[in-house]
Amino acid sequence: MATRAASSRPQNASSTTITSRGQRAEPEPGPAPQTPSRQSRRRKPGKGRAPPPAPQPKTNPESASQSSSDPELPMRAFERKLALNGARCIVGVDEAGRGPLAGPVIAAAVHVPLALDNEPGALKWLERIVDSKKLAESDREELFDWLTSTPSVKYATGKVDAADIDEMNILQATMRAMHECVCDVECQPDHVLVDGNRLPWGHEAGVRQDGTVRPADPPQPGRFVAHPIVRGDSKVLAVAAASVIAKVTRDRIMRDLDIQYPGYGLATHKGYPTATHIDAIRRRGPTAIHRMTFAPLKNMPMRSQRGPVTPRKKRPASPTAAVDAAPAETPRGKRARRRLKLEETPHFGS
Repeated sequence: MATRAASSRPQNASSTTITSRGQRAEPEPGPAPQTPSRQSRRRKPGKGRAPPPAPQPKTNPESASQSSSDPELPMRAFERKLALNGARCIVGVDEAGRGPLAGPVIAAAVHVPLALDNEPGALKWLERIVDSKKLAESDREELFDWLTSTPSVKYATGKVDAADIDEMNILQATMRAMHECVCDVECQPDHVLVDGNRLPWGHEAGVRQDGTVRPADPPQPGRFVAHPIVRGDSKVLAVAAASVIAKVTRDRIMRDLDIQYPGYGLATHKGYPTATHIDAIRRRGPTAIHRMTFAPLKNMPMRSQRGPVTPRKKRPASPTAAVDAAPAETPRGKRARRRLKLEETPHFGS
């Protein structure tokens, strides 16, 4: 009898047959299904997801923009925006010397024309201008010399001495120095960009918490728009240039004061409250350039005189210096000497 074959299956599956007696035969084991390997499951380049793009060489966006025919410095963005709206003279303002214990506070107002960005000789200098605190002293000196020797750069400085800082406070002194330098800058500013969160103008007189009276700000010297910019010396090139000029101007003043008031190390620490400076004040006393309202000066038990302090002269050695330097006698030694004196004294009437 003919056998009946089961329904067709895939070749790789085991087949079941039925014999002539109607019994189901055991399936014949077929080849085990193969699991596709990880390598075979990878997509081919032409199918499915596209392959990742080849890595491109990294470029610095600042250097790429500066190497173009129209270089644009990142710290010039705000100034360029103001220039597009018609501004022709943009002045940056910053200060130096708010924290020291000695010396004046200096402010500078600087106008750096945008036309200098297109001059290759000036561009290499402009690229180096950043916040003065991030520059080495030699770099600040070089940038100061270039800024002050470039005819198109306009700048002015303001100065408030230690005595006036003690009479008002350091904030009011800084605002006065900023006001003075803006008044003295040669160009008529359209916009003034001030580092910090406060402007030198627009505040009425008031009474402070300690009962003292804060005077009103002076009137604004011109019809310009003033902008307070927090951390402006790190964001705007004109403000950074002002920080360089203010810092170098004050450093040179402190080097001159170091000659006038030797022994305090002013040329080294520039009047800041270093351990060396505070120790010198304790030993020699304050001078006319020290700010007596600043801590720790106002809390120090020391001479309150102001003015040049000369070192005390050494007294010449006396002939009895060895006797003067002898240690004092103890009470026991005094009693022994008194007893010896009594024994040597003659007793009359005996």
